[in-house]
Amino acid sequence: GSTTAVSSWYSYVGYAAGGVAAAAGIYKAWHVVSGSDECPEDPEKTEPGVCGCGHPDTDTDGDGTQDCKDQCPRDNKKTEAGGCGCGSSDVDSDGDTIPDCLDSCPFDAGKATPEICGCGTPDTDSDDDDVPDCMDRCPHDNDKGVAGHSGCKEAEEDSDHDGTP
Repeated sequence: GSTTAVSSWYSYVGYAAGGVAAAAGIYKAWHVVSGSDECPEDPEKTEPGVCGCGHPDTDTDGDGTQDCKDQCPRDNKKTEAGGCGCGSSDVDSDGDTIPDCLDSCPFDAGKATPEICGCGTPDTDSDDDDVPDCMDRCPHDNDKGVAGHSGCKEAEEDSDHDGTP
């Protein structure tokens, strides 16, 4: 048969306390078959893997995507930050293409902000008098925003000509 050479080396991890080198430490043995190490400068790997030599192929959040390729390495529900960032859902409850985290009206597909009438109520101005229907006492009378003495659709008359109908 053939003979394969094996290289072994040891790295020492120790510490110093109070300026005195301590004898405590850990020796870690590395064994690599000569000629098969594609990462000779990386004692943790013999081939590049997904992340390349010098970078671990760790998947911290267990979502199946290595941290080096995962924009959200601590969020197992996302691999990209999306509009809401890591740790926050990009759900769009009302289907208006604005994620709930950015939508002030997450259950109103017609609005992303409350505007004048609030969420769930359109800011429609049926009579084009610049007063939205939600605030207009006469929503179908473009001459009035409030009914006045005569009511909607009725002209106000100042019978005594004092400037007050």
